[in-house]
Amino acid sequence: MRFALIALVLALVAANVVLAQQKKTEETRTETQTSADSTSGRTVKTSSVTTISKTEDITPLENTISTNPFSYYIFYNISYMRAITPMIAVGGGIDVPTAYAPGDMSGFGINLEGRLYLGKHPFHGFFLNPTLSFHSLTYTPSNYEGPTIERVHDTPFSIGAYMGWHWYPWDELMTQIAFGADWNISKTTDESLISLGSDKTGLVPGMRFGLGYAW
Repeated sequence: MRFALIALVLALVAANVVLAQQKKTEETRTETQTSADSTSGRTVKTSSVTTISKTEDITPLENTISTNPFSYYIFYNISYMRAITPMIAVGGGIDVPTAYAPGDMSGFGINLEGRLYLGKHPFHGFFLNPTLSFHSLTYTPSNYEGPTIERVHDTPFSIGAYMGWHWYPWDELMTQIAFGADWNISKTTDESLISLGSDKTGLVPGMRFGLGYAW
């Protein structure tokens, strides 16, 4: 059994090496200098050729699973994305309140998003990122005062637009960050419960971070 597991791991590593692809581009520059021969007086032209190589990782990726660990103090979260064309990926994720969430919170959240990759390499480099977010949350507000426990039920809903970037510290370990804004159609009772400005309606700035696996 142990040898079978070792063989499986080696096979996966070998497959990863085979699947990894890189695009190498070369740029050639020719420089010509003109000088006069001191003996004969004739003009002498000297040319030098310089080749500049550039390597770009274009390993084809079709799927990602990611999470934002910075949200774990309120929500456990996980997201899945799937590339459907060389330029477009779609997906979504779920949020579930943790034991550390304020006000003994219960409920869930759903996030839907799309990605537009102008470089035509999904999950590589720059992307545009429209989003939809909906939560159904029940909790005790932080400003609660009174002899009886009063709980509120919020259903915040927002539409967002972001610009982001992928990078890979190690092989398939994907890191992504995006900046943009959300238009809050409905809000939360508590301040910044889900994100910065979630207790306000209208346009609010936002940032998204993800850490995950791409293949």
